[in-house]
Amino acid sequence: EGVDPVAETLLAEKLFAEATTGKAGFVVRPHGWPLSRLKQWKQKLDGVFIDRDGYAFTEPDSFGRRIYEFFGRNRAAYIRLLNRICAATRGGLVDYHVRDPILRRIYAERGARFRRETYSSLMVKPLTRATFQSAFGPGFFSSPVDQF
Repeated sequence: EGVDPVAETLLAEKLFAEATTGKAGFVVRPHGWPLSRLKQWKQKLDGVFIDRDGYAFTEPDSFGRRIYEFFGRNRAAYIRLLNRICAATRGGLVDYHVRDPILRRIYAERGARFRRETYSSLMVKPLTRATFQSAFGPGFFSSPVDQF
């Protein structure tokens, strides 16, 4: 009640910036990217969950709800947000892109089933003698929102 969606999206943007500082990725998100999700992608507000320590962008699907991007600063943030998401969902949750080991453990504790295969491919052409791993290493960040 009385929540300003623009202010909330600015908080999500700040949280993302903090989480990805010092990392590399394929996409540079411009200022205002969460708000563009609401306008250009026609993201509905009931699919956006934001609090002081995390956010999730979700949409209903035929199974229940699909999570497109989920970030929490810590375990407590993930649990708070996941409880809100579950309360707003009829059916199951599908989260195709779980990279954070904290979130993976929470899902496992709640009885989630995991599939490890991927249907995505990444084509890299070496422009130098450096390997992808040596160029990007553990500092590489990617989320489903950044795929095209």
